[in-house]
Amino acid sequence: MASNPITAALVPLALAQIPIAIATGAVQAAAILATPIPRFEKGGTAKKGTTALTDEKGAELYIGQQSGQMYLGNDGPTLRNFTEDTKIIPSNKVDEYLYRHMLSQTASYLQARNSEDIGAKIESLNNSIQTQTNVLKKELSKSKKRTTVNNRIDFGWITYLQKKTFN
Repeated sequence: MASNPITAALVPLALAQIPIAIATGAVQAAAILATPIPRFEKGGTAKKGTTALTDEKGAELYIGQQSGQMYLGNDGPTLRNFTEDTKIIPSNKVDEYLYRHMLSQTASYLQARNSEDIGAKIESLNNSIQTQTNVLKKELSKSKKRTTVNNRIDFGWITYLQKKTFN
């Protein structure tokens, strides 16, 4: 720059702007770092494009407002980017819904017209629980770390949950 006689006079001005550019970048970086990451441990609605800390107290349930898709989160804190407006059900509510629905569905499953039906249903339920327990034991024995086994026995709780959360 200094070798060109036309720009030589501008060198001091260009050098004076360097600290200003550095300071501007530092102020912008500080503003970004000072912005808190949203948290949803009590539930709520995350807007499309939001990046948030989720699953702070356990697996939360996510329901896409446009797609209607539902998925369960992780066992521990997770930084998640939402691709659509999403309703977040906190882990304590998920546990409560599952527990109540499990009791209700188990009771109705075991109701029968005669004792033969009850025996068959109890045997079927027992076999199902035993199979899942064996799978769980096998998976836990493979890992030295904490292992999560998702045991999904669906007695219609997704439909129940959708009715309760969208109405």
